[in-house]
Amino acid sequence: IFHEDEKERIKDKSLFTESNVKEERSLWQTVFYFAILVGILVFANWGKDESIRIWQAIYSFKWFMTGILLIILSWMLIKWFNKEERIQWVSSSWGFAEQILPLLLGGVLVAGFLLGRPGSEALIPKIWIENLVGGN
Repeated sequence: IFHEDEKERIKDKSLFTESNVKEERSLWQTVFYFAILVGILVFANWGKDESIRIWQAIYSFKWFMTGILLIILSWMLIKWFNKEERIQWVSSSWGFAEQILPLLLGGVLVAGFLLGRPGSEALIPKIWIENLVGGN
């Protein structure tokens, strides 16, 4: 459908050239920023494992580590990102939330009506679901 439009857009070489792009942060800052984000995700979601002592130790300090990483992230956001970037980030995040949340809530509502809750029947019988995806 959009084949002709794409041909015209590809002809415009200015879309593919790097013109007046100024790096706001150095490479090490970007790497450190993403490492902190990954660290927050890892420690906040760390599961309890009693079979290995080191995993137990990490689990007992997971919220402490997550808090430290959040403090570092807050400092980085204040020092490394200007006000305009932070406002644009919040605006973009809110726009995505407005798009996703209605679909998520609608999907949960429909799933609740069709599949029911644990221990109760709904519009789709439990045996049908067990035959399709298993009994667990």
